[in-house]
Amino acid sequence: MDAMMRPGRLPGRSASLHPTRHDAVEHLYWLLTALDPERTVRWGRLESLAVHEEPRSDSSWRVIDRDALATLIELLRLEEAARAGRSGG
Repeated sequence: MDAMMRPGRLPGRSASLHPTRHDAVEHLYWLLTALDPERTVRWGRLESLAVHEEPRSDSSWRVIDRDALATLIELLRLEEAARAGRSGG
């Protein structure tokens, strides 16, 4: 059974591996639709922080887990708020 479909587990709770970067990014955006539906942060920036090639494999791409992604979203929101505060906007 696929890790995303195991009973008793929330989807995306653990880091996930994907055969291609495209699949990994697709999974990331699926998570982001739940965590940041209003797109309060730049998803492209999150992509660069959250998707990485797995060094121990020739063709695996890792997406960070849901909790780490939620933390990144909050940090980027705080960064943006601080930037807006400095610029007076």
